[in-house]
Amino acid sequence: MIDRDEDPLEFGRVLSLSDAVFGLAMTLLVVSIVVPPGLSSDEYTAAIGELLPRVAIMALSFAVAASAWIGHRRFFSRVQRIDAGIQWRNFVLLGLVALLPLPHQVLGGYANEPLSYVLYAAVLSAVNVMFVVLELHAGTCSARATRRHHTGWRSPAACSMRAASPSASRSPSWSCRGRRCCGWRCCHWRRSWCGVCNPAGRP
Repeated sequence: MIDRDEDPLEFGRVLSLSDAVFGLAMTLLVVSIVVPPGLSSDEYTAAIGELLPRVAIMALSFAVAASAWIGHRRFFSRVQRIDAGIQWRNFVLLGLVALLPLPHQVLGGYANEPLSYVLYAAVLSAVNVMFVVLELHAGTCSARATRRHHTGWRSPAACSMRAASPSASRSPSWSCRGRRCCGWRCCHWRRSWCGVCNPAGRP
């Protein structure tokens, strides 16, 4: 279990690895577009003309990868703790992102083959499915933590979604519906408790 506040270095390593995979995949989209050396003037002109469809496909693939990165950033900006379930699901997502250059290259080289479009759509669909899987897992953990808070001190092993609170950044502890919440964010208004709440009001 990696907590954003208790272990920011390890939390940042997960995000750094994810950003590196996204950056490498987006770079490989551009690297796959090449002009063969040693062409004559006429062949060079023809080669440049043949590159235009590949550049269009590259722009589409780059936009898809950028959209996936934005979704990834938004998801982890709302996560307070990363458990093993989130880590492994994130690895599967990153593997699919790293696979993006393959259908991109196939589509660029065999644009007339229907199977190229099927492969491209399959990889994009798998990326979107993994985002849904991540959201469902995090939502399940958050709902489970919400049910636990009525029993008193909640186990810090439960992962939960993170909700920003203006008052939270100004005070290390504050009151929420008669309970004193220490250390993490108490966000009952978002249907999740993002901290350890003490019903007895102890600091």
